[in-house]
Order: sequence, then C-alpha cells, then structure tokens
Amino acid sequence: MKKVFPNKQKLKEAFEKRKLIILHHNADVDCVGSAIGIYHTLKECQISLSNGINSGGKSIMEKSGVEYLQTPPEKWDGTVIVLDTGEPERCAPLPKAEKFVIIDHHQKIGSWGANDTIISFPDKTSTAEIVFEMIKYIEEPISDLSLNPLLAAIYADTGSFRYANENSLKIASEICNLGAEPQKAMELLNREVKEDERIALLKGMQRMKWTNERKYVICTSFVNAYTSNVAKNMIRMGADIGIVFSENKKGEVQLSTRCSLKAKEGGINLAKILKNVNSSFGGSTGGHIGAAGMKGMGDGEALTEMVKQECVRIIKGK
Repeated sequence: MKKVFPNKQKLKEAFEKRKLIILHHNADVDCVGSAIGIYHTLKECQISLSNGINSGGKSIMEKSGVEYLQTPPEKWDGTVIVLDTGEPERCAPLPKAEKFVIIDHHQKIGSWGANDTIISFPDKTSTAEIVFEMIKYIEEPISDLSLNPLLAAIYADTGSFRYANENSLKIASEICNLGAEPQKAMELLNREVKEDERIALLKGMQRMKWTNERKYVICTSFVNAYTSNVAKNMIRMGADIGIVFSENKKGEVQLSTRCSLKAKEGGINLAKILKNVNSSFGGSTGGHIGAAGMKGMGDGEALTEMVKQECVRIIKGK
C-alpha cells in the first residue's frame, strides 16, 4: 500500500507553533541539510544537536551560517521535529513537549506517543526528499535558502547519486528548476580533511583484513574514530563490503558498514544484517541497504566477525 502524508491541516497546525528541530546522534549531511531546509522555510525554528555532528554535517551547517544548540532544552513550548531517525534513543535526550513530528526514511520506527505524527517513507533514498515533498504538500512557498542544502543532502545520501532511484533524481531536478545551483550545493560539501581523519583512514587501511567470497571482496578493520569514513574508503578502493569498528575502554562499540552497488544487487542488505546480528548483541542499529551502523556494549572484533559471517552466509546462499 502506498504511503501518504498525514492530515494536511493537522500538520499545518503543528508547524504553526515554535519548532525545535532535533538532529540524530552524530548528525550527517542528510540530517543537517533537511534541518536547514525546514529552518529557512517554516520560520520560528531552532536547530539542536542531540549528541554530536559528523564532519560532513558540520561543514554544511557552518557554510550555511545557521546557528544551533549543542544540546536540546529540557522542555520545549511548541513542536519538536525529529529528523532522519525513527528511534527515540538515537536522538536522546529529547525535551518534554506536547507534540513531536518524526520525519525519516529508515526502515525501523521506534515507540512514540499517541499524539505524535510519524512521517516515514522507507522507499525514499534520503530524508531531504521527504522534507521537500512535505513542504509542497502543506503548500508552503519554499525559501531559496532551503534549496542548495536539500540538494546537497540528496546528493550525499545517495552516494553522489550512485544509489539514486527515479524518484530521487526527479526531486533533485525539481529542486534545480526552482533555483538550486548544483555547483554551490557541492561547495557546501567540500571540506578540508583534518589530520586526525587522514590518520584514521591510513590506520584503517593498514589494519585492514580482507577475504574473497564468490567474487565479493569483504574488508574489515578497526580505528579509534571515523569508522564510517574508513568503511566508505574501502568501497572506493574496490571492496564490495566494508565493516569497521571502534571500541573504547568502557567497552562501548561503534560499527559502520558500507557496500557496493554490486553487493546490493546481489542481495546484501546491511540494515537487515545488522538488525539480525543485533538480536544477540543487544545494541541499537540504523541505516539503509547499502550503509548501516550499530552501537552498543561488547567485543568489537567479535561483533565484526559476526557481521562478516552473516554477509558470507547470504552470499553463499544465493
């Protein structure tokens, strides 16, 4: 059954109040670009981190010149908009508020209040696409300042359009027709790679192990930070599946995975794989078919091996 937006009038009423836009933990470009798109169009908005922002998200935020809170207030008199996650624990701590509007394109939706509005379209390749269509749906004139951040968000979350579908390309074209400038949108994503990130990428490659399963190259590694960037770098270098973890002294583990278009077409669904592995790990997961992550307590090396073996099982079961 085709998903549709909730009642237009109720959505408009929710957006007439003061709005606090909450970004998920380690907010990425799609999350930040979507937030900026809403911020410039719906007015009376405040953006807040929940637990950090990644390098790409920080770049687009700083270049857009939008001020934001480092942590959300304990209470918000108005509507809280949660972006790019459907799980409350991935954007905690959340303030007390009468109304929450959750906008997301991931497959997993957590538990929310009966009065909350959930806008979930897992078939979309980015949250920015949902935000753009939602603005059209409630008949708000979109701000020129919203266009380039939304275009940049779609570009980033579709892997530079490598994983785009017909609908995401159609929306990107529509945003350009409204006045977005692709070159300026790309400039929002350009950033200097800091020394600690360069070192993490090099260490990730130095520690990398790989195996070849039926012409699918699976790479694993570990670093102290930038796990997602190292996993993405593995795919750029020719791997079909990249699995990277970090682990601190408290036993907290973060794992990032990426896969190639070949692996996706071959049946690899990283979001589903991490969800399956998490049944025995007990952490939290999120992501898409080609890019997913996991957080929790445990042994990072053992977790990486579990994820790798699940990938191998799927490949051999083809």
